[in-house]
Amino acid sequence: MLKTTKIITIILCIGAVVFAAGANTVWAQAGGNNKLQLTVGIIASVEELPVVLSKKETTMPLNKIDLKVEVFNSWTALEAAFRTGMVDAAGITVLKAFKMQLDNVPMKLVLLLHRKGSSLVFTSKATEENLRGKLIGVSGNDTNQVLVLERFLEKKGLRLGYDVRYILIPFRRAVTLLKEEKIGGFVLPEPYGVMAQAEPGLVQDYILGKDVMPEGIDVVLIINPKKIAENRVAIAEWISSIVKSGAYIEDDKRKTKGEQVSLIQHDILNIDPALMQKALGTNIQAIDYSDLYPNISDLEKVMKKGLSLDILSGVVKLSDMVDTSFTR
Repeated sequence: MLKTTKIITIILCIGAVVFAAGANTVWAQAGGNNKLQLTVGIIASVEELPVVLSKKETTMPLNKIDLKVEVFNSWTALEAAFRTGMVDAAGITVLKAFKMQLDNVPMKLVLLLHRKGSSLVFTSKATEENLRGKLIGVSGNDTNQVLVLERFLEKKGLRLGYDVRYILIPFRRAVTLLKEEKIGGFVLPEPYGVMAQAEPGLVQDYILGKDVMPEGIDVVLIINPKKIAENRVAIAEWISSIVKSGAYIEDDKRKTKGEQVSLIQHDILNIDPALMQKALGTNIQAIDYSDLYPNISDLEKVMKKGLSLDILSGVVKLSDMVDTSFTR
């Protein structure tokens, strides 16, 4: 066991050295010396939009913090960067955060970045007969996508890992893998579902994750406690900005079907504004940014499901991990 732990540590350290290969965009903002310098890592998806709008200072100026945003291509690269201190904060899957907490990685979970937001797409009608034996893509073993897929299959009378298996796929190749018939479908955050739908005749069934798991939570904001201790007021300002950004997105969905947000995100996430607007505006209830409070009972439900599927190796002491002081 000790030998395995050392190997994992070495791999993560190597991954951190070369993690720039997993980060395709870096956005920095120069500022005064008195500001808190903070780097946050995210993935290009709708789940990270509140962080993006905060960086763009859409709802309020950031007077106490100089924020750098790094956009990663995979959860693994983002995890390695956080574990080794290459980023100070991360918008990362809650199950991955739980696993890092079990490994005693210093962190505080301070905020949810969304509720719901994934979609299921299939190249044939999602019947029990058609799904049996299929390989379905997800972006990580420790994501809410696995929980959504498991529940969806259960309702069809199918068992994940037996009747249907899942495979890890890169975000960038998701649609290509569907077209090449390497997978029969995928469960991913938007806008990857609408990207697949844009391909004529490719998607035969499209299901919103909210209709499978209405209580779904995936991406949360974690911060290195050293940064909180360094300047708690600056962190509070940033979190307030993120919460206000969530409210802005909800308002924009109602007023313009997400048009303004879709334009704002483009130079950071590099997602086609038309696709982003379709993801946000086609069904405005598909993802929710209105309640980003990290409720312990909600997180416990995710943890219990992670334990039941052997995603987690033990119980996470949420009272040590979650800091609700910024959102009270």
